[in-house]
Amino acid sequence: MSWSQRRGAWDEGQILTIKNLYVVTALTWKPDGSTILCGNLSGLVLSIDCALKRALIKNQFETTFVSPSQVVVRDINSDARCIVRSEKGLSITDIRVMGRTSRYVIAYTASTLIMVDRETEKVCIYKFVEKVFYNF
Repeated sequence: MSWSQRRGAWDEGQILTIKNLYVVTALTWKPDGSTILCGNLSGLVLSIDCALKRALIKNQFETTFVSPSQVVVRDINSDARCIVRSEKGLSITDIRVMGRTSRYVIAYTASTLIMVDRETEKVCIYKFVEKVFYNF
């Protein structure tokens, strides 16, 4: 399956054909959704990367878009990971790492701002509320 940003839906992608795969006996995925692992009867373990997009921030942080609303941020030096997820399922449009020690990950969606503390893994979600005042 492949994600179509234009339609906002999953499309059926190309078929992955593997010679001599035989019977699939085990199928699992990583908890963050970035990789699917497949095992067969003869002992082969196949790892398939399921990332929509990868990017590098500040030459230190690797961002992996697992879905439009979920991003895995990994520190290349320490291999520490944090997951940024939109509760409403809105697509994340921009992601930044901020702070003197690059402690905070900030993600933007259409109507929310998501802030994640990488050390404590606490998440704050700020919802944008548009207020209009009419003076007659």
